Amino acid sequence: MKRFWIVFVGVLAALSITALAQDTLPLQLTFVGEQRIPTGTIYKETGFGGISGISYDPYDNLYYAISDDRGTNGPIRFYTLGLDFDATNFRGVQILSFIGIQRDDGGMFGEGGADAEGIAFVPSKGTLLWASEMDYENGAPVVHEMSTDGRFIRDFAVPDYYIPDENGSGVYANTSFESMALSPDGQTVITATESALMQDGVVATLDKGSLSRILMFDFATACPTAEYVYETGLIPHAAVPALELQVNGLSELLVLDDYTLLSLERSFASGVGNTINLYTIDLVGATNVLGQAVIQDKTYTPVTKTLVMTLNEGDFGLNIDNVEGMTFGPVIDGVQTMIFVSDNNFNLLLQPYTQFLLFTINRIPGEAAH
Repeated sequence: MKRFWIVFVGVLAALSITALAQDTLPLQLTFVGEQRIPTGTIYKETGFGGISGISYDPYDNLYYAISDDRGTNGPIRFYTLGLDFDATNFRGVQILSFIGIQRDDGGMFGEGGADAEGIAFVPSKGTLLWASEMDYENGAPVVHEMSTDGRFIRDFAVPDYYIPDENGSGVYANTSFESMALSPDGQTVITATESALMQDGVVATLDKGSLSRILMFDFATACPTAEYVYETGLIPHAAVPALELQVNGLSELLVLDDYTLLSLERSFASGVGNTINLYTIDLVGATNVLGQAVIQDKTYTPVTKTLVMTLNEGDFGLNIDNVEGMTFGPVIDGVQTMIFVSDNNFNLLLQPYTQFLLFTINRIPGEAAH
């Protein structure tokens, strides 16, 4: 396979970032380094960027990274990437290929035909799961399985109450399925809305979080099996000047074990920048609300969140970008690695690069928590 090399200077550090006292942390992350791909990079006549999800393939030691480009800068697509690192040094990123994503009829999506946001590799089948905030028929969020060459395999059955309608129900525009995860045993597919369904409340504000839903499917049947309420955090900083863009939402999920997930919340405020919060999610005791089209004013127990890490502008000397994707990497010399990636929105002026951040993590995925 022909490889397109990108060479950059990484920012290296042997520092730990923690949010709480050591004895209360469910896990701890140590920052290793940063790599960047400049906005405006062209690969095979297509602009690179919009990376909203990333997933590691341990068999081929490569990464699948999905772009949320709706067909403006190239086809609806995902990339394969090579990341060169060990547990103490992040050396570089390679773009290996890009693959166009096909519809169920074998054709390619037209412009505006999908808003791809999440991706997860399926080790048992060598296929990919991907989530879109909208489809090309009715604006509904979708979850698909596809081959690694982009061919459609099947749909997953998203409940009807996620489909937006004229009565004010369904997902809000552009705050739908951002995440895509697969349990270590390969039996459960997981996604979540970035913020509440319209019938459940509003998106996050400076004063109040939003009631996102975590939706789980049986991998074998592609049918939903559980649904949990996840309360996002507040928008941590007000925009400057006031009334400019300020948002916070659930951007990505990973699975630690049968009971515990990791969630990534991405916030942005104009004039301030980005704030990234990483949480553990405990499902024990949470109410399964599957089938309840409306949860506002209903009685339920949401999942429990514990803050693990906050990344603010300037931490480690970094200009923290719009981080939307994360994945576990390989275990190197007994150390679990973890990668974060940003969505540059193809905005050369305000977001001059796609950012890759490498951490090590003190607990290996799949380790029992209960």
